[in-house]
Amino acid sequence: MNFSGQVLRGRSFRGQNLQGADFSHTQLHSVDFQGANLTAANFRHAQTGRTWRWTGVLLFFSLVVAGSSGLIWAGVNLLFCSMGQQLYPADILLAIALWGMVGLFYRITLTQGFPQGAQFLVKTGVWVVILAWATPFAGSGGWGVALFVAAIALLTLLTTVAMTLIVAVTAALAIAITGFSAAIVTEAIAMVGAIAGVILGVNVLSAGWPLLGEAVKLLVLLITGVEVALAVYGGWQALSGQSQQRWIEQLAVAVATWKGTTFQGANLTDADFAQGRLRFVDLRHSCLLRTHWHRTQFTLMRPGKTYLKDPVILQLVTRKRGQEQDYQRQFLQGVNLQGANLQNANFTGAILNEAQLREANLQGAILQQTQLAGTDLTRATLTGAYLENWGVTGTTCIEDVICQYIYLRVPTPENPNPHRKPDNYQATFAPGEFTAFMKPITDTLDLYHTQGVDPRAIALAYKHLEDLHPEAQLQIVALEKRGLNLLIRVKTAPVADRSQLNAEYFQNYQHFQAMAQANQRYFFSEKRANEASSQENRASRLAAMITTVLQTEDSTTLPSS
Repeated sequence: MNFSGQVLRGRSFRGQNLQGADFSHTQLHSVDFQGANLTAANFRHAQTGRTWRWTGVLLFFSLVVAGSSGLIWAGVNLLFCSMGQQLYPADILLAIALWGMVGLFYRITLTQGFPQGAQFLVKTGVWVVILAWATPFAGSGGWGVALFVAAIALLTLLTTVAMTLIVAVTAALAIAITGFSAAIVTEAIAMVGAIAGVILGVNVLSAGWPLLGEAVKLLVLLITGVEVALAVYGGWQALSGQSQQRWIEQLAVAVATWKGTTFQGANLTDADFAQGRLRFVDLRHSCLLRTHWHRTQFTLMRPGKTYLKDPVILQLVTRKRGQEQDYQRQFLQGVNLQGANLQNANFTGAILNEAQLREANLQGAILQQTQLAGTDLTRATLTGAYLENWGVTGTTCIEDVICQYIYLRVPTPENPNPHRKPDNYQATFAPGEFTAFMKPITDTLDLYHTQGVDPRAIALAYKHLEDLHPEAQLQIVALEKRGLNLLIRVKTAPVADRSQLNAEYFQNYQHFQAMAQANQRYFFSEKRANEASSQENRASRLAAMITTVLQTEDSTTLPSS
């Protein structure tokens, strides 16, 4: 299917099979791809966003909300200030306490984030409400007046929190739609609402209070104006990428992506978005396995729980420049880094399963304990890489890897060239020799044990696995002690499901660990006597061999049987 160069505004492809479709150079504003199969689809240079109609609706909505917020905000502030216009000492104390707390709320909100500011105001606001309740008793106001004053103080605090959030999100939304100049427009609309709120409030309150002075009206407008300005500034912070306003940004993005382009729940495996311009796009619950994002421009994306939610990973997959960077223990499963410059990057403990690393430059990279199951390293450069305990499996593609030498340990100041291969510092791997060198490792079932190695439980679990799967042709080829841990390498038949064997083995291992030694013997006694005796003897020999390995320095032992 070829949609290249077309204008597809407002179209729906929900749930359709569009595998391999060509959407390059296409305008996809407000297009619905929800649940579609877009495997290997071409979106190069495509543009997403929202149609002008829905943009106008959202902009109008944001301005109406801003004006309404200003009106409500000013009305509540007027109600509180009108109680203290006689300037009694108790009223002044209450006003200082309340507005002081509000000031601290904004300071915390703008420096640490809205959730922290709201949490502070809720905790400390309790004391302000108690003070507001107790103040009328100082003037013998009675229970009724006390409860009324406390209720007004509580309403003022709650309104401050709610209106700050609403105005901040509204400002961020307006900025997202029309640019940062919209912050000024949002504040102006909110102030128009505030003026209307004061005028309306004066008319309502004049029946129950003495005539409100001009000073009170101006004070209310001043307070409301400052609060609106600070809330708008919080929205501006959110759209400027300041981390403390991440919560407000997420709310604004959730609203901004409404009626935008949605890929929610779509299968984007191997899809190509290179050099695309993705605005107001929803990628929640989508499958982004090996999706190509090189030079893609994102504006107000809703990534959900995909790897694009991490700014570090987002920058890596769009720029493909990760040289000298630290990606320790990062979740990078399924990322597309084909041709990326990852020279001297640190991927210790990172999960790179099913990643696309074809032709990537990993020269000098640290791949210690990096998980690489199903990863494509075809024609990648690994010269000088540190491959200590790296997690390659039979599903890892290492064909035509460019590599002159590697290190099997991470360097230390005392040993800068640890376990170099080839061992001769003057020698290098010939073309194709690295793949042949690694082949025995990728063709084995690796059983890695940590956190208290139990030799007898290991032996029993392995022999039990051997009995359950004779077709797998299991044969231990190496026992490797690694610090306090143990790695068992097991040769299998080419057709064996190593993933299933690994899962079954460790399930058995945990089972035997939990069993007392007497119960372990009972496990064998249920079999025929001669068979049970033979199996227990074999298990005992293997357990003794494992114990010997664990008592020596880091070593590799090849079993004799």
